[in-house]
Amino acid sequence: MRTLPSRVDKQPSASFFANILAYLAETYPNAKFSDEDLAKLKPIWEDLWRAGRTAEATAQTTCTCNGKTLFPSASIAVEYKKGIARPPVRAPRGAMYGLTDYRESPALERQKKLTTAAVKKVEAVNADIKKFVEELRQNPPRSERAAEAKRARLGVLQQRLGEAIDLARAYAQQATVARTEANLGWSRHLPGLPAAPKPVEAPEIVAKPKAKKAAAPKPDKKADTAAPKPDKKPKDSAKSEKSKAKGKAAEQDKDTKMQAAIGAALAQQLEQMGFTKKS
Repeated sequence: MRTLPSRVDKQPSASFFANILAYLAETYPNAKFSDEDLAKLKPIWEDLWRAGRTAEATAQTTCTCNGKTLFPSASIAVEYKKGIARPPVRAPRGAMYGLTDYRESPALERQKKLTTAAVKKVEAVNADIKKFVEELRQNPPRSERAAEAKRARLGVLQQRLGEAIDLARAYAQQATVARTEANLGWSRHLPGLPAAPKPVEAPEIVAKPKAKKAAAPKPDKKADTAAPKPDKKPKDSAKSEKSKAKGKAAEQDKDTKMQAAIGAALAQQLEQMGFTKKS
């Protein structure tokens, strides 16, 4: 609690206490103003007077009563610093929001923005790894060289992911420490700080060569040569047989005519030589 320079190490006037007690008597008519209760309140009232409070303001803000006994208000122990809670950006005058809508101090808000940005980066790298894994599933490497290239690519993505997660956790830890040091009870009503998502698991990359197609069996040439040739059509076979018969008859007729010619010539020669045909 701040103290006015002009009131350092000074005591309030007696009228200050008189006005406080009269105000409280009007407020709590059934209260018992015991010396013990007033002795507990007197140091608090003195500090408030040194901070510039009037008797009326002191009575209104520092005391409460259960109907009979006066005791200090719980708000007295709170050392509130102006600016630890701020309204939403461009909030109109007269507007009041729920606790979850108010902003914290500028330093804490900057820390929260850094944490949120780091978490979004983690999500983006996770998305890249998911895409890489899907492409790997649809198009696996066919050679060890291709598998090694994909392992290198995955290593780069995983390194980026690890760095982003470490950064997000560091910012979140700094924001948590800042809240703890500020001891702001009202921050319990605010949304928690964003947490980095878990890293995507990637499969082991192994080369998967394409399976060779089984060769078609070659035809057996020996079997082809040994196989009987297909018979000709019945029509062609009949024509062939007919042609053969005609040719054979023509040959026989030709032989008969030749033998007859040879016999006639021989008979003529024998006749010329004086041989006659016996009757």
